[in-house]
Amino acid sequence: MIDALGTWGYRWASKDLADKDLDPDFLMWSLRRLVRVDALPDQRVVLLFRFRGLTDRLFWLVLQRPDVDLCLFDPGYEVNLEIEATVEPLANVCLGHLSLLEAMRDGRVEVHGAPRYRNALPSWLGVTRFAAMAKAISAASS
Repeated sequence: MIDALGTWGYRWASKDLADKDLDPDFLMWSLRRLVRVDALPDQRVVLLFRFRGLTDRLFWLVLQRPDVDLCLFDPGYEVNLEIEATVEPLANVCLGHLSLLEAMRDGRVEVHGAPRYRNALPSWLGVTRFAAMAKAISAASS
């Protein structure tokens, strides 16, 4: 029942997203849950997220296997990557509507830091499980 409701919600409520409809706090909590812990390096990595137009809101993801922590205040660790974007492209990445690489290539998401971390970032961030379920249902009904 939960999967069916989630899939329905994904198919009908995740279309036509705009920044004004999106909450950066909710996005960051969702993004935290979508981190692929098994793909993380052995050492701690800290990501700083800056949302364009929201200068008063900063978020840090502290990635250190087996944990992923979301911090609303500077945790005091060296930042390895700074990610700057509006909320909408990152929401679309989490929903599986847009790949992080595509968003980085076209400038919707800017990532600054060491190339080894920038190159690995797309493998660390997953997408909601409802994306695959909705695609499977669409393929089956075609």
